[in-house]
Amino acid sequence: MLKAKRLGIIGGVLAGSLVLAASASALPLESHVGITYGIPDDSAEDNYFTLEVGAEYTHETGAYAGVLLTTNNLLESDDDSDNVELSIGYAGEFGSIGYDLGFLKTYFLDSDIEDEEGSDEIYLGILFAPTDELGLSAYYFHDLDSDVDGYVELGAEYDLGFAVASYLYTHGLSDNKTQESEIGISKEIIDSHELGLTFFYDHDESEFLGVELTWTYSF
Repeated sequence: MLKAKRLGIIGGVLAGSLVLAASASALPLESHVGITYGIPDDSAEDNYFTLEVGAEYTHETGAYAGVLLTTNNLLESDDDSDNVELSIGYAGEFGSIGYDLGFLKTYFLDSDIEDEEGSDEIYLGILFAPTDELGLSAYYFHDLDSDVDGYVELGAEYDLGFAVASYLYTHGLSDNKTQESEIGISKEIIDSHELGLTFFYDHDESEFLGVELTWTYSF
């Protein structure tokens, strides 16, 4: 859901407001269901299906709360990395600049992996739309339970007219070595139904990680 915020600039900022206010809709509760089919570049890894179900309530003041359930591999019955994300935050704007700050709690369900019970992250984001077609975002994340330094995510979206192109770069700070890019394109095929294609690249390892095809229904 936070990714939807970082790469949902055209739907929010370019619609005339950086805040997805409840006053813009009779129903301030937004929900979605998504299915992703992933193809890793590593031939030793299997293809995977993931299911995502989420909902977010946004108050007219800019405060919001959300929940996201992700089943990480529908093809593996013994997969123990399913998780739930709970988020609360506040989004507002100063003129043409938007901001978003909040707290993200992640629970791993039935995880047998040591030290993988979950995480507690705080985040701060800045959003800006310099043109009607272009949206930009910058987010900082910090895990309160980890000794590893936080990371920043820089996002961009461009409305091509026939589809929306997006780019998201993740860069770890200090001892966090994460350096990854996501390049995607998405299109609403019919009302509330969107198809997306995303490519992943690891800059630290200089290797292509794989591709994901995603269908999302919003209601």
